[in-house]
Amino acid sequence: MNYKSISTMQKYFRIFWILPITIILITDFAINSHLTWSWIAASSLLFSALLLDTLLFNVTGRLLSTIAIFSVFIIPYLSVIEWSSNLYFLTPKVFWLLPIGIPIAIIWIAYLWLNVIFKFWFNWNIGCTAGMAFLLAIPCALVTNNIANNSSLFTLSSLHPLAIIILIVCSITGFVVGFMLRIRKKRN
Repeated sequence: MNYKSISTMQKYFRIFWILPITIILITDFAINSHLTWSWIAASSLLFSALLLDTLLFNVTGRLLSTIAIFSVFIIPYLSVIEWSSNLYFLTPKVFWLLPIGIPIAIIWIAYLWLNVIFKFWFNWNIGCTAGMAFLLAIPCALVTNNIANNSSLFTLSSLHPLAIIILIVCSITGFVVGFMLRIRKKRN
């Protein structure tokens, strides 16, 4: 594909996302005479459109750019959900963003960037990177559950031991595949 066809595809892709967002906003305004639930729906569409647009159409550094956009926009996205839920739907209001949402978002943003660091700093192949991603997911999931369970708002079941075992097996598998790929590459 040449640059012009990518640009045309990207224009159609953006229209594909702008049209439903506009329909959502108009519908909500027509029903309620002001915007209520459409804040959540439109921000969800916009957030996913930003991520997909970057992932699909960024020519260089797709993954890094997508992770950067996720890192920048996840907390504002969550704040729109909390704000609109409390303003229009919840009585009494539930403020979960500061005690739960932001700490969990920061944990998983750090998780993503740690995987990027391991991939590029150590020049790891896909197998070793996946192995480390599965391994890093264990403490992140445990801390996520701990944060949620320590709040008075939510109670999650603790991370099931089987889930931890599966993550460890996937991690080992990733590292084995990664080392096999490295050995195969050295032979060639």
